[in-house]
Amino acid sequence: MTGLSPGDRVAVVKYADAPQALIDFTADKQSAAAALDRLSFNLGFGSLNLSASVSKALDWLAPVSGKKTIVLLSTGVDTSSTKQIQDLLQRVKTSDVRIMAVSLTGNLRNPHPNLKKKTPPARAALSAQQFAEADMLLRQIAESTGGLAYFPTNSNELPAIFAQIAQIVRHEFSLAFSPPIEDGAIHSLEVRVTAKSSADAVANVPTGASTVPTPSNYRLDYRRAYQAPSPANPD
Repeated sequence: MTGLSPGDRVAVVKYADAPQALIDFTADKQSAAAALDRLSFNLGFGSLNLSASVSKALDWLAPVSGKKTIVLLSTGVDTSSTKQIQDLLQRVKTSDVRIMAVSLTGNLRNPHPNLKKKTPPARAALSAQQFAEADMLLRQIAESTGGLAYFPTNSNELPAIFAQIAQIVRHEFSLAFSPPIEDGAIHSLEVRVTAKSSADAVANVPTGASTVPTPSNYRLDYRRAYQAPSPANPD
């Protein structure tokens, strides 16, 4: 919370079978932090409707103006229907909400040495395939929106991740364009970085820099698609 601007507003929502708002949008970061502290995480085999819950959260955010980011803390395990998952993956491509996903499976994959001797119940264990599927879903959700997915190996890495997310949220600018065709259809987006000429690149290297910036030095995070406006109805 410390990296956010005083004017930024934060809401806290938890989910299992459905999303539940714990605190509505507020500029009171201490209240939001207190709501987060009250959350507890347990991995079970009840309903973990990740995709359906994120879709509902997008509904709630639709009327909110300004730049919007969801920080999704999740294992990636999803008991939503296949249709709900596919619908969400299609929806986030054109949503105006960026999603930054943080996996909570680090401590499950790398248990504390004192806990390794305790064999977890068979029903509570996740297979390597389930971990891989959960990771893939978090990546798909986040990267489709121009966001990032983080996979900390343990909870000690979370503060640095949250600090980086706060920096990204605060220090960014948006690029927009007018679609050349207003057909109401969904179009793919591709962003490319074009290198300057070698002479220009060398001449503009910052003092003390050891390398010349090239396209391979950049990571591109961008929305994968957009929906063009529908054609205006003739009078």
